[in-house]
Amino acid sequence: MRKVRRAFIALVCLLLAVVVLLFTLENKQQVELGFLGYSSPALPLAFTILAGFVAGAFFAGLTFWLPLGHYKRKTAKQAKKLMQLQEQLEQAQAVQAEKEKTTGVVVADSAA
Repeated sequence: MRKVRRAFIALVCLLLAVVVLLFTLENKQQVELGFLGYSSPALPLAFTILAGFVAGAFFAGLTFWLPLGHYKRKTAKQAKKLMQLQEQLEQAQAVQAEKEKTTGVVVADSAA
């Protein structure tokens, strides 16, 4: 199944590369872009459109990447708390086992 998925992803990437290549070859006319008084040099239309797509993908990725720090910190905090709770559980079980040894009375487990 993993090989099929990888082959499918490779096929999609190859098709995308072919489409981009064809788009680039078909759109060679020169265009100038202007924004806030700044005018860009004449560049091929395909370059300007692809640059826009790349910039958009970058900023979209940035909007997903920035919040990851918050979630990583939250996950680390929860992992630390989990470790503390596991240690407390082990200590409580050790105390219970010690009481059972000294008194000879088995305490029923309420969690079961």
